[in-house]
Amino acid sequence: MTITLKDPYHIPQQQTSKSSTDDDADNTGDTSSPAAWAAASSSLSLASLNPDIAYSVRSSGDGPFPKILPALKMLSATVYYKYDIMRRAPHAISAYAGLRIRPLRVIPKRLPRRIIDNAGYLYSKSNNLKADADAGVDSSSDDDKHASNTIPDLDENVIDDYVLNVSFSPTFSLRNNAATAEVNLWGEDKTRWNAMAKLNLPSYNGSAAVNKKKKQLITFVRASCKVFLPFTAVSSLTFTPSYDPNALIYPLSCQLTGESGAGRTSAVLNLNIDDPTLSLIHQLDDRNVIAPEISLHTAKIMYNWTTQLASGILRTRVDPTSAIQVTWVDKAGAGRWVTDFKLPLEGSAGPLAADIRVQRQFVF
Repeated sequence: MTITLKDPYHIPQQQTSKSSTDDDADNTGDTSSPAAWAAASSSLSLASLNPDIAYSVRSSGDGPFPKILPALKMLSATVYYKYDIMRRAPHAISAYAGLRIRPLRVIPKRLPRRIIDNAGYLYSKSNNLKADADAGVDSSSDDDKHASNTIPDLDENVIDDYVLNVSFSPTFSLRNNAATAEVNLWGEDKTRWNAMAKLNLPSYNGSAAVNKKKKQLITFVRASCKVFLPFTAVSSLTFTPSYDPNALIYPLSCQLTGESGAGRTSAVLNLNIDDPTLSLIHQLDDRNVIAPEISLHTAKIMYNWTTQLASGILRTRVDPTSAIQVTWVDKAGAGRWVTDFKLPLEGSAGPLAADIRVQRQFVF
């Protein structure tokens, strides 16, 4: 269970600006004044706390049904409640099902057995050599270096390295009586390739459909494929095409990511027709990562800085033409603190007014 409470003493920035321009005001817009704290304390209620509760139940171990359905590795359900959406009932319910399938067990029925055995043998052999190399052991013998093309027949356990992971996450909104779902596909290594699709599911009220208008089935599709290169400067390229039918200008976009051989620097070219951007991500040390981002359409530059702390993370985003935003996530007992700090850099003739929001999440 995760409970998030709003800062009850936070006063909107519009009210602060209004009170600061009134000479006769009693300083109610200043959250640091005793009058503001007294006024907020007198009206303290569930509406001012605005509780956000998420209660989750999930399976553990090898899955809920290891003997009946061994491919089902995880099953979970979550109920969401937010006070300002539906005060007397949960506003959404979601579920998650994770499957781990070995499709190559079916292929030997259609292809020669030797083809599958060869692929499995070479994959297993490369993994063993890589593990020995990492451990500093030279496991290659003269026979292995000058091995012939004779590949021994292997059992089906070798093919178990080839897996297909599938996750299905449906969500039903009780407020809008609408259902959506997200489907994910990936292999043994999710960074090598993966695919994701968001769908609109039919909603029913009894035996009749609630929405008579025909909905678009697919709302978003994204895929990713990583290709390794034999170069030191650029060791890999990742292609991430996506399709968004609700985009303002063009539904298709693509993102290209190049990573250096050391893995400390990456360049990301986001070919989005609406706002194409180029980002350079560099890891300064084990704790600090900088990521400047430039818009290819407007030449606007954004600066991002992420710092890993002993008990949390600190994210800083600077827009020289707009504002500075800092998010501090700090782990605490049975939950975490989330602090958002925003300092506008324009639109204020007087002193700069910062917006600070504090959230406390409880996890049981």
